[in-house]
Amino acid sequence: VVCHSTHWLGMRSKAYTAMGENLHVATDIAALAHDVGHFGRNNAFCSSASHDLALIYNDRAILENMHSATCFQIMKTLGCDILAASSRENRRLYRDHIVSLILATDMATHFDFLGKFRVRVAGSEFNLQDNAEDRRIVTHCYLKAADLGHAALPFDMHERWAFRLLNEFYEQGDEERQLGIPVSPMCERSGNVADFRESQKGFLQFVIMPLFKELVTVSVPEVSETCLTRIECNAEEWIKGEPNEELVQIIKAPAKPVKNTVALPLSPKRRLKGKKVGARVDEDVPNEHGAAAGNSPPAER
Repeated sequence: VVCHSTHWLGMRSKAYTAMGENLHVATDIAALAHDVGHFGRNNAFCSSASHDLALIYNDRAILENMHSATCFQIMKTLGCDILAASSRENRRLYRDHIVSLILATDMATHFDFLGKFRVRVAGSEFNLQDNAEDRRIVTHCYLKAADLGHAALPFDMHERWAFRLLNEFYEQGDEERQLGIPVSPMCERSGNVADFRESQKGFLQFVIMPLFKELVTVSVPEVSETCLTRIECNAEEWIKGEPNEELVQIIKAPAKPVKNTVALPLSPKRRLKGKKVGARVDEDVPNEHGAAAGNSPPAER
């Protein structure tokens, strides 16, 4: 889903045609691998629980570092190195681009990224045709937008993704209570449906919308017409009418025992055993889009 959205947004970005095929492929790989090996917990949990990954990556972009490392560890296994025929220079280019893109999805740097993006795009030297760094920052922007892109889908699809994420957050909170560590923000089972719906509206308006507004400044008008319109509609939809019964059940459900993720193996081969490469290990990835990547907007998947 994120790869499809990345490709769709990328093809409508003014940076896309100037990038070249190698970076198009590298961007698709980064989008596919941006959450590979994810086990349903966030960076704050890993740090607070003294997870081995937090020790390995020194509490800096813990999961993003793990995702990018896992991507290349998988490609070292027999039959999985899709870059095997590339030259040494191209492999270095691929790796640099993929790692930088995956690290850019760390939400801890979200608002700092937005500030730097605004300043760079508004500057007189901003030039997507001639400046590789300008193209890179735009690519970061549309991968970040794709990572949050469920907000730009029709509400019924967006709502289903919100339910999946809510279950994930609550399970993290349940494990944090089991471990005796502070419960992370958004992971506490408050039981208050109205508060959750209001918080969803705020997240779309104050976190996701500003990102897409920056992206449309370097994209064709279709991105604004499709994405901004749907985000605005979805933000309002969260507080309209009667709440979804499934949402009520999730929010009012009591805490439950959950698996101990601190003890999960670090080896990508063991962690992903039996899973499709590129899928999150804690959820089934829906196959809803059907359309060929790049030919239809994310909202039509």
